[in-house]
Formats: sequence, C-alpha cells, structure tokens
Amino acid sequence: MARLNFEVPMELTHALLPTLQSRRGAVLNIASLAAFMPLPNLSVVGASKAALLHWSVALRRELMGAVSVTAFCPGITKTPFLRAAKMDHLRLDERFFASEPAVVASRALDAVANNRAVAFATTLDTVSATIASFVPRRLAAALAHSILKPSR
Repeated sequence: MARLNFEVPMELTHALLPTLQSRRGAVLNIASLAAFMPLPNLSVVGASKAALLHWSVALRRELMGAVSVTAFCPGITKTPFLRAAKMDHLRLDERFFASEPAVVASRALDAVANNRAVAFATTLDTVSATIASFVPRRLAAALAHSILKPSR
C-alpha cells in the first residue's frame, strides 16, 4: 500500500518531469483526509498519504513557476475501497458524509485549474482536517480506533 500511495506517484512524477516542465504542466496527487490524523487499523494508508501530502507541498515549492503541484485530500468517497480493505462492516460511507466519485473528481480538477497547493473535496473535509490539527494525536488515535475497529 505504501508503494502504491507514495512511491509510485513520486516515480511517475520524476519520470514525466522533463515533459511537465517543458509544457508548464501540472501534477495532481491524490492524498487523503487520512493524511491529517493517525488511523489505527489503516496506519499504512494514513502514513503513506501523509508522506504524499508533504512531498507534494515540498515539490510544489521546488518547482515553483515551472510545474504546478496539487495535493488533493478527499474524505470518505463512495468507492469499493472500504470493501477491499475489509472495512465495509463499519458502514463509514453511511455513517459519515461520503462523497460521490464524480463530485470528488470534479473538485480535484477545479483545484488544479485554480492552482491550489492543497485542496479538499468538501467543506466538511476542510473542517475535519483543520480540527484534526488541533486535537492531540493520542486522542485522535483513540477516537479513530473506536471508529475503525476491524471485524472479528
């Protein structure tokens, strides 16, 4: 999971960088709201998305003026991910405000078009990331653990 979430986007960006620079292109990295909080039982997802977020922000600064870099951080989206992660029993897409994939994609493209460094799919995602920055990590991890308990 860490390779897919962090290493592959980094390798792909570096491979395409000469073309992106010559065309003043843009990079859109799909991070996640998970990048902003510790997530027991999804720790590799959260850590790799946090790495992608921070790398994207740093790369944007390194390439300033030549290539635009956006880290897009959607929250829960109605996709097969929860089922694939064997977490569909948590019904997160029902208990929380899950976004439709088409809306998330549209907002990601808007973020690139508006040259945003970091962007979110919804106002709720923005508020959640902001609140997460003020909550002590230990408390955030305990809360996330109570929500993300694996099935028995």
